[in-house]
Amino acid sequence: TPAVVQAYLPGEELSSFSIAHQGAVVGSVIYRGLIVSGSVAVCFEVIPEPEPAMLEWIAHFVRATAYSGFIAFDFRRTDDGQALPIECNPRATSGIHFLTPEALYGSIMDGAVLDESGPYRGERLKESYSCFTRLLASATSPRQFREVAHVMRTSRDVTWHRDDPWPFLLMMINTYRIVALSLFGRRSFAEAAVLDIEWREAPESVS
Repeated sequence: TPAVVQAYLPGEELSSFSIAHQGAVVGSVIYRGLIVSGSVAVCFEVIPEPEPAMLEWIAHFVRATAYSGFIAFDFRRTDDGQALPIECNPRATSGIHFLTPEALYGSIMDGAVLDESGPYRGERLKESYSCFTRLLASATSPRQFREVAHVMRTSRDVTWHRDDPWPFLLMMINTYRIVALSLFGRRSFAEAAVLDIEWREAPESVS
């Protein structure tokens, strides 16, 4: 059957998160996934000095589409500095955690240029519960288990906040079905989270 096939692209996989306003990039963060559940990074760290080619590619895309809002890309970075885009997500992604709420508010409401010196810059961030399911999945490989555990110990959780602890404390209760499907069904947490999505053929005509 007809299919869209993409050739393998070499290089390190990196992700971007940007905010755009009327075709101009207000600010961008480039980061890499450290722990991946399925195809979703659940622990990640910012790249202090991203390749200029990536920032230029993002700016060109935003300018050509006159885009406003959140937009994210996945790239392959080759050894010679080329930025090879592989996916576009026009929404908030995990990269949003690298920016302060104040910076986000100013950029969204006023189109202010992002102050990219937020409190998380240069640090590793994680979503603890998703990382925990990934840790359990690696229990049969002692070496992989130690590597995942080390990254988790050296990362800051993005859900926990002492002024509002309930999202963290209730996460396991609110997502118990997904956790159970992941653990007992031998699926990644990301796969279990989208099992209720049903794909159907589009009708030939809609009345």
